[in-house]
Amino acid sequence: MKKILLGLTVLFTITCNNTEKTNSNIDVVNIDTLESQKKILGIKPILKDAILKYIDRIDSIAEANTNFSERNLFIAEFVQDKRNCLLIIFHSYCYQKKDFIGYVILKDKMVALYDTPENCNNNLINKDLLNQEVKEGFLNCDEVDAYPYDPECVVYKVLDNDSIEFIEYTTI
Repeated sequence: MKKILLGLTVLFTITCNNTEKTNSNIDVVNIDTLESQKKILGIKPILKDAILKYIDRIDSIAEANTNFSERNLFIAEFVQDKRNCLLIIFHSYCYQKKDFIGYVILKDKMVALYDTPENCNNNLINKDLLNQEVKEGFLNCDEVDAYPYDPECVVYKVLDNDSIEFIEYTTI
Protein backbone atom coordinates (compact mmCIF):
# COMPACT_ATOMS: atom_id res chain seq x y z
CA MET A 1 0.00 0.00 0.00
CA LYS A 2 2.87 2.37 0.84
CA LYS A 3 4.44 1.69 -2.59
CA ILE A 4 1.19 2.57 -4.37
CA LEU A 5 0.78 5.73 -2.31
CA LEU A 6 4.43 6.70 -2.94
CA GLY A 7 4.02 5.98 -6.67
CA LEU A 8 0.89 8.16 -6.90
CA THR A 9 2.64 10.97 -5.03
CA VAL A 10 5.62 10.87 -7.41
CA LEU A 11 3.32 10.72 -10.47
CA PHE A 12 1.25 13.65 -9.15
CA THR A 13 4.39 15.72 -8.45
CA ILE A 14 5.82 15.07 -11.93
CA THR A 15 2.49 15.89 -13.59
CA CYS A 16 2.11 19.15 -11.64
CA ASN A 17 5.64 20.27 -12.43
CA ASN A 18 5.19 19.61 -16.16
CA THR A 19 1.84 21.40 -16.46
CA GLU A 20 2.13 24.89 -17.94
CA LYS A 21 -0.45 27.28 -16.59
CA THR A 22 -1.55 29.99 -19.01
CA ASN A 23 -3.92 32.90 -18.85
CA SER A 24 -5.71 33.36 -22.16
CA ASN A 25 -6.15 37.07 -21.47
CA ILE A 26 -2.43 37.87 -21.48
CA ASP A 27 0.37 36.83 -23.82
CA VAL A 28 2.50 34.06 -22.34
CA VAL A 29 6.19 34.80 -22.76
CA ASN A 30 9.39 33.35 -21.42
CA ILE A 31 11.11 36.24 -19.64
CA ASP A 32 13.39 36.10 -16.64
CA THR A 33 12.05 38.85 -14.40
CA LEU A 34 8.67 40.28 -13.50
CA GLU A 35 9.95 43.78 -14.32
CA SER A 36 10.76 42.64 -17.86
CA GLN A 37 7.34 41.05 -18.18
CA LYS A 38 5.66 44.32 -17.24
CA LYS A 39 7.21 45.88 -20.33
CA ILE A 40 5.08 43.75 -22.68
CA LEU A 41 2.28 42.34 -20.58
CA GLY A 42 -0.78 44.27 -19.59
CA ILE A 43 -2.41 44.55 -23.00
CA LYS A 44 -4.52 41.99 -24.83
CA PRO A 45 -3.16 40.49 -28.07
CA ILE A 46 -5.71 42.31 -30.26
CA LEU A 47 -4.52 45.67 -28.88
CA LYS A 48 -0.86 44.69 -29.13
CA ASP A 49 -1.36 43.66 -32.78
CA ALA A 50 -3.06 46.96 -33.66
CA ILE A 51 -0.23 48.95 -32.06
CA LEU A 52 2.46 46.86 -33.76
CA LYS A 53 0.75 47.28 -37.14
CA TYR A 54 0.77 51.05 -36.69
CA ILE A 55 4.40 51.09 -35.54
CA ASP A 56 5.35 49.09 -38.66
CA ARG A 57 3.43 51.55 -40.85
CA ILE A 58 5.20 54.56 -39.34
CA ASP A 59 8.60 52.83 -39.50
CA SER A 60 8.08 52.10 -43.21
CA ILE A 61 7.19 55.75 -43.87
CA ALA A 62 10.28 56.84 -41.95
CA GLU A 63 12.50 54.53 -44.03
CA ALA A 64 11.17 56.07 -47.26
CA ASN A 65 11.46 59.68 -46.07
CA THR A 66 14.81 60.90 -44.78
CA ASN A 67 13.14 64.03 -43.30
CA PHE A 68 10.98 61.83 -41.08
CA SER A 69 12.72 61.60 -37.73
CA GLU A 70 12.81 58.43 -35.67
CA ARG A 71 9.74 57.85 -33.50
CA ASN A 72 10.26 56.27 -30.11
CA LEU A 73 7.01 57.31 -28.43
CA PHE A 74 3.59 56.10 -29.47
CA ILE A 75 0.25 56.86 -27.87
CA ALA A 76 -2.71 54.47 -27.57
CA GLU A 77 -5.63 56.49 -26.28
CA PHE A 78 -9.16 55.36 -25.54
CA VAL A 79 -11.79 58.07 -25.95
CA GLN A 80 -15.56 58.25 -25.63
CA ASP A 81 -17.37 59.42 -28.79
CA LYS A 82 -21.11 59.69 -28.13
CA ARG A 83 -22.06 56.04 -27.47
CA ASN A 84 -18.87 54.46 -28.80
CA CYS A 85 -15.49 53.84 -27.30
CA LEU A 86 -12.70 54.54 -29.75
CA LEU A 87 -9.02 53.64 -29.76
CA ILE A 88 -6.71 56.20 -31.37
CA ILE A 89 -3.07 55.26 -31.98
CA PHE A 90 -0.49 57.84 -33.05
CA HIS A 91 3.16 58.77 -32.63
CA SER A 92 4.18 61.78 -30.62
CA TYR A 93 7.09 63.87 -29.45
CA CYS A 94 5.68 64.07 -25.94
CA TYR A 95 3.32 62.42 -23.49
CA GLN A 96 0.59 63.93 -21.31
CA LYS A 97 0.07 63.16 -17.63
CA LYS A 98 -3.73 63.55 -17.79
CA ASP A 99 -5.50 60.16 -18.06
CA PHE A 100 -2.10 58.37 -18.34
CA ILE A 101 -2.50 54.83 -16.99
CA GLY A 102 0.89 53.33 -17.85
CA TYR A 103 3.03 52.14 -20.71
CA VAL A 104 4.43 49.07 -22.44
CA ILE A 105 7.52 48.59 -24.59
CA LEU A 106 6.94 47.20 -28.09
CA LYS A 107 9.71 47.03 -30.70
CA ASP A 108 11.97 49.10 -28.42
CA LYS A 109 9.42 51.92 -28.42
CA MET A 110 7.46 53.28 -25.49
CA VAL A 111 3.69 53.05 -25.97
CA ALA A 112 1.92 55.35 -23.52
CA LEU A 113 -1.62 54.23 -22.70
CA TYR A 114 -4.52 56.53 -21.84
CA ASP A 115 -8.08 55.78 -20.81
CA THR A 116 -11.28 57.64 -19.97
CA PRO A 117 -12.76 57.72 -16.48
CA GLU A 118 -15.52 55.46 -17.87
CA ASN A 119 -12.96 52.67 -18.49
CA CYS A 120 -13.46 52.88 -22.23
CA ASN A 121 -10.68 50.35 -22.87
CA ASN A 122 -13.21 47.59 -22.10
CA ASN A 123 -10.56 45.50 -20.32
CA LEU A 124 -8.18 45.44 -23.28
CA ILE A 125 -5.67 46.70 -20.72
CA ASN A 126 -4.71 45.25 -17.35
CA LYS A 127 -3.57 48.41 -15.55
CA ASP A 128 -1.94 46.41 -12.74
CA LEU A 129 0.62 44.94 -15.18
CA LEU A 130 1.62 48.23 -16.83
CA ASN A 131 4.73 50.25 -16.07
CA GLN A 132 3.42 53.30 -14.21
CA GLU A 133 6.29 55.80 -14.31
CA VAL A 134 7.22 57.40 -17.63
CA LYS A 135 10.68 56.48 -18.84
CA GLU A 136 13.43 59.06 -18.53
CA GLY A 137 14.12 61.09 -21.67
CA PHE A 138 10.54 61.54 -22.89
CA LEU A 139 9.09 65.05 -23.02
CA ASN A 140 6.02 66.04 -21.05
CA CYS A 141 3.54 67.82 -23.37
CA ASP A 142 2.98 70.44 -20.68
CA GLU A 143 6.60 71.51 -21.25
CA VAL A 144 6.32 71.71 -25.07
CA ASP A 145 4.81 74.72 -26.85
CA ALA A 146 3.23 72.83 -29.78
CA TYR A 147 3.59 69.78 -31.96
CA PRO A 148 5.72 70.54 -35.02
CA TYR A 149 3.18 68.75 -37.25
CA ASP A 150 -0.19 67.00 -37.21
CA PRO A 151 0.58 63.33 -36.75
CA GLU A 152 -1.20 60.62 -38.66
CA CYS A 153 -3.28 58.34 -36.49
CA VAL A 154 -5.34 55.21 -36.83
CA VAL A 155 -8.81 54.97 -35.31
CA TYR A 156 -10.56 51.79 -34.16
CA LYS A 157 -13.96 51.24 -32.62
CA VAL A 158 -13.83 49.09 -29.46
CA LEU A 159 -16.46 46.38 -29.89
CA ASP A 160 -15.83 44.31 -26.77
CA ASN A 161 -12.95 43.07 -24.63
CA ASP A 162 -11.55 40.90 -27.43
CA SER A 163 -12.25 42.83 -30.63
CA ILE A 164 -11.78 46.19 -32.27
CA GLU A 165 -12.90 47.41 -35.69
CA PHE A 166 -10.73 49.52 -38.01
CA ILE A 167 -12.35 52.88 -38.79
CA GLU A 168 -9.78 55.01 -40.64
CA TYR A 169 -6.33 56.51 -40.96
CA THR A 170 -6.52 60.26 -40.42
CA THR A 171 -4.65 63.16 -38.81
CA ILE A 172 -5.18 64.55 -35.34
